[in-house]
Amino acid sequence: ASLLTRLTVLAGVSEPGGAKNIALVAKEFGQKAVFKIFSSKGATQILQRTGLAFEQADQIEQLSEARELLYVIRPTVILTGRGIQPNSLERLLVRAARDIGIPSVGLIDEWYDYRANYSDKTGSWDSLPNIICCPDEQARREAAGEGLPTEGLLVTGSPALAAVFDRREKYRAFPPSRPGMLPPEGSGPMLVFLSEVIQSNPDATSPDTGARLGGNSPGYNEYSVRQDLRNILESTFEAVTVIEKLHPSADPGNYPAIKSSSVDWRTVLDADLELLCWWADMVVGMRSAALIDARLLGTSTVSFQPGLVGENRCTAVRKGMVPCFLSRNSFQTWLQDRACSPEKDFIGRPEFAFLRSTQNVFSALTQVTVGF
Repeated sequence: ASLLTRLTVLAGVSEPGGAKNIALVAKEFGQKAVFKIFSSKGATQILQRTGLAFEQADQIEQLSEARELLYVIRPTVILTGRGIQPNSLERLLVRAARDIGIPSVGLIDEWYDYRANYSDKTGSWDSLPNIICCPDEQARREAAGEGLPTEGLLVTGSPALAAVFDRREKYRAFPPSRPGMLPPEGSGPMLVFLSEVIQSNPDATSPDTGARLGGNSPGYNEYSVRQDLRNILESTFEAVTVIEKLHPSADPGNYPAIKSSSVDWRTVLDADLELLCWWADMVVGMRSAALIDARLLGTSTVSFQPGLVGENRCTAVRKGMVPCFLSRNSFQTWLQDRACSPEKDFIGRPEFAFLRSTQNVFSALTQVTVGF
C-alpha cells in the first residue's frame, strides 16, 4: 500500500485491555487513517466511554463471518488486542486476514499467556499477527521465551498505561474534583476493590454458595475474597466505605451489595477507574491489571490472594510494584499499620508507560503495510 493513500485500519477487540489501547491509537491518529472499530463482550463498555464510533460484532463467531467482514470493509491492515478464546473476535480477524493476505498488528496488554493468545490446541500459531506490540522489554523477552517468532515482536510501550501516567501528572498539577458518588470526606477510609470474574457460574442468590471454590480456582474467587475483605474491614475500622469496581464483563446481578454494620459496601460497573483510584485511600485487588493503574496513580495498592494455589499471575506483584498478601492475617496486620498514613507515593515513568507508545503502535501499522 502506498503511504500516500490513507490507511484503513480494521480494529477488533473483545477485552477491556485491548479496547483501552486501541481507542487511544484511533483517537490520536483518526486524521491520518480511517479506523473501523468492531467490538464484542467486555470491550464494549470501555469503548462506549471513549465517544468513538464503533460497531457491535458479537455476532461474528466463525472464520467465514470474519472473512465476510474483511471483504466488506476492505482494510489495509488489521489491529487487534489479544483474545484467549479460540473463536474470539481478535483471533478470527487475524486468521481471516492471513487467509486473504492482509497484514495484521496485535497488541499485548498483559505479561502472561503469550503463547496461549496466538496458538491453537495443537500448539500451532493459528492466529499470530505479523507484528506484536509489546508493552516493554520484559514482555518481549517472555514472549520470545514462549516461542513467539522474535522478528515479529516490537517493544512499543503501552498506550493505555502511558495515558494513566500522563493523567496522574495532570491530576498532580490540577487536582480533579471529588466524584459525587463518593462518601463525603472525613467519613472514614474509602477503599476501592477491583473485582474480577473468576467464578464462572455463581449462584448469586446466596453469596455463600458463590464463595465455594471450583476445581480450577486459584485458591480463592471474587466471592470468597469480598467476604474476607468485609470481615477484615469490620474488625479493623469503625466505619469504612468500599467501592467494588466490577470487571467490565461482569453481570452486576451476580454481585449483590454486601450487608454490614460498619462497612458501607457499594458496587459499580461503569465508573471512571482512574478517578476512583485517585480518590481512594487504598486499592485492593486480586490479580487485576488495573492494580498497575492504581499504583501509577500513587495510591496505596495491594494484591490480596488468600490461599493462592499455583503461580502468582498478578503482574503488579511480579513487577515488584505492589505487595501481595496470601493470608488474611498478614493483610489485616498491614492494614492496621497502614490505616493512618494515606499519603500518595508517586513512582517515576516506567518503561511500559513510554511517552511515545501510541505513536509507536501507529508506526507499526504503517510499517507492516509497506512490505505487503
